[in-house]
Amino acid sequence: MRELSTWQEIALVAGPVIAAIAAIASWASVWQARKLGRESTAPLLMIQKIINPSDRTIGAIVTNAGGGAARGAGVYLAHPPYGVEGALGHGFLYPGETRHVWTTIPATDVETDVMVLCRDRDGFPHYWNANEEHRVFKTRLRRGPRYRKDSPAVFREFHPAVNLTTLVEAQMAVTNDPP
Repeated sequence: MRELSTWQEIALVAGPVIAAIAAIASWASVWQARKLGRESTAPLLMIQKIINPSDRTIGAIVTNAGGGAARGAGVYLAHPPYGVEGALGHGFLYPGETRHVWTTIPATDVETDVMVLCRDRDGFPHYWNANEEHRVFKTRLRRGPRYRKDSPAVFREFHPAVNLTTLVEAQMAVTNDPP
């Protein structure tokens, strides 16, 4: 029996190692492509807090800057001692669409805290505040229409100083156009 040279021994070991590295790189590439595909069809709700110049009331502009529809889109707005919550129009906010939220809350020097929420195409809940902080819950327990029930807890994560139970409910209107 003929002995293998050192190079042949190296080739016997290196061949499978290189094939394994190539397989891992291929799997990582597929995983990254799927992730990018999901992100490209995800909603991205952006908030701009505003004051209505005609009557000096608090409001917000919400825009879907993402590539996917925001389902069940809603808003929480707190300007102590007042607060509002509700749907953004019919609840759908398609890519590039904007909603104007108008309230009866008078503008003062108190900070306005805003959170918007929606579900993505897979039903996972997403939450944003005006500081562009984002929370998404991708566990089976928090999936589906229950997300509105958990929204006050998420609002407290974003704005721990605000006590939602003490706020007086104000009126809110949502339009597609500015006044």
